[in-house]
Amino acid sequence: MEYISKKIAVWGDSIMKGIVEGKAGAGRKYDILPENALRLTASEYAVEIVNHSYFGCTVTKGVSIMQHDVSKGFKSDIGIVEFGGNDCDYDWDELCREPEKDHSPHTPLAAYVAYMKDMIELLFKSGIKPVIMTLPPLVPDRYFKTISEHRNGTVIRNFLGDEGFLYRWQEMYSEAAANLALKMNCFLLDIRSAFLAEHNYQKLICNDGIHLNKDGHAFLFHVFEKVMKETNFAVKRTVS
Repeated sequence: MEYISKKIAVWGDSIMKGIVEGKAGAGRKYDILPENALRLTASEYAVEIVNHSYFGCTVTKGVSIMQHDVSKGFKSDIGIVEFGGNDCDYDWDELCREPEKDHSPHTPLAAYVAYMKDMIELLFKSGIKPVIMTLPPLVPDRYFKTISEHRNGTVIRNFLGDEGFLYRWQEMYSEAAANLALKMNCFLLDIRSAFLAEHNYQKLICNDGIHLNKDGHAFLFHVFEKVMKETNFAVKRTVS
């Protein structure tokens, strides 16, 4: 059977890269999950996926990567943009060394919105349909434990005020991305709402409190699948 191949480009961070916690005893803190959401999508649907996502990537690095890609004539039908998880994070080591100083996130919120806007405009200009993806919710108590490991947890807690701040602060970036998508007439891939609607979404998140686990990637794939069916973007592969 022949398919009309569709091409999806992705610019994002470790969520879209498929990063999960490494297996105990393997000597690696993180690994790439072979059955991550994008690979599942590519194997099940007639789509070509080009993944430009990187572990630890922020929107500032993402802009640079995208600019390089389109300058080389890169083309795709749609471009998924997923950033914010690293942008809203802080330099926790610096905070613990100098707690009395003012500390800003890796990318302040206003700058994050400006860079996201630049990426959307660049995709439109390049003839690629922008798709803005919200962030999966983190699990605040787990993530607090992660960032406090080998650091002064008391200093971090005093800075945050409460562990719930981690969730609320990340949600502000996710909401800013969603609002920008609506303002600029982009397709919004609201995965956050899908996760929050799932009973006990925490079971879909790694022990570090922020990365999706294997079940989380399977869940994300089903979100992608639902969207593709609703939009008729791609047909499901069948055995000839």
